[in-house]
Amino acid sequence: MVTFVRKWMFTAVTLALACAIAWWASYTESRVNNHVRVEVTKLIPRAHANPAIVEEFVVNPILKQPLQLSLEYVYDNSINTDLEFQVIVTNGDDEVFGDGRATHIALVEVNNQPLAKYRVICDSEHAKVLFAGIIQEGMTQ
Repeated sequence: MVTFVRKWMFTAVTLALACAIAWWASYTESRVNNHVRVEVTKLIPRAHANPAIVEEFVVNPILKQPLQLSLEYVYDNSINTDLEFQVIVTNGDDEVFGDGRATHIALVEVNNQPLAKYRVICDSEHAKVLFAGIIQEGMTQ
């Protein structure tokens, strides 16, 4: 009987530990996704009020103007349609346009119509959100 308990006790402890690690990883991941969503949501009206603010959010200075124009496009579209924009965050980089550096994709929609995708780098819920690329969905550039 004691041998039976010892044998299954190791298995039970291993499974409990694996479940705890999986739960912790998903909990942390969802907190980072929420952080990215909140920061992108706050940046859109802030960039409208002060376009120069985007300079601190880009990994490469060449992205400054395209990001300003994209955020302004999203803001204007939201105001013109009198509907709020929504930010949907997924993990990973864009399969078509990405180079593997982005940790998240932030898709901005108005009325379920995608307007822009942003390739974002953010490693933790306390890290700064940086834009590594812009994929404009709703306008020709």
